[in-house]
Amino acid sequence: YFVESEHGPEPPEEAEEVAVALEEARALLEAGRYAEALALLPEEAEGEAAYLRGRALFALSRHAEAEEALRRALSEEAEDLRALALVELGEYERARGRLEALAVRGGRYRLALGRVYLAQGRYADALRQFVESGLPEADLYTRETLERITARMRRFARAGEWAAGRGRAALGGGGPPA
Repeated sequence: YFVESEHGPEPPEEAEEVAVALEEARALLEAGRYAEALALLPEEAEGEAAYLRGRALFALSRHAEAEEALRRALSEEAEDLRALALVELGEYERARGRLEALAVRGGRYRLALGRVYLAQGRYADALRQFVESGLPEADLYTRETLERITARMRRFARAGEWAAGRGRAALGGGGPPA
């Protein structure tokens, strides 16, 4: 069950069984019992069952499997969660467009978009997303971003001093021309 039948619609009693199983899976997810919810939802699930399976897998940090299940769910809500799974998988560019659209919702979407920008070296954009997310866990990413900015500035400063030293040497001594 949970998979679209090639023989047409499910008989009413089977449809009712599916509805009950989906309701039970939802209740288990809300209770934080992700492994139990997952056990009710087959791997080949589609539609809402695939969405619920993706939620359970995401909560269990099984992001690659979650992304696959969410892709099969074919719903807007599933695509939103799928973008978060893509960030966890390091698939930043694939997640970016969806997260930019979702950023107006704030919270975890801004945090995830900040992580995308951080990975892409867009530090100012990353900082803005982290701060505007309003989430306490954003502090960790804010510190990481500031550390990367500091390291980058130090590299530029060292490169600048080296370039200035070469310039003086090229002028024939250690100081400015007479």
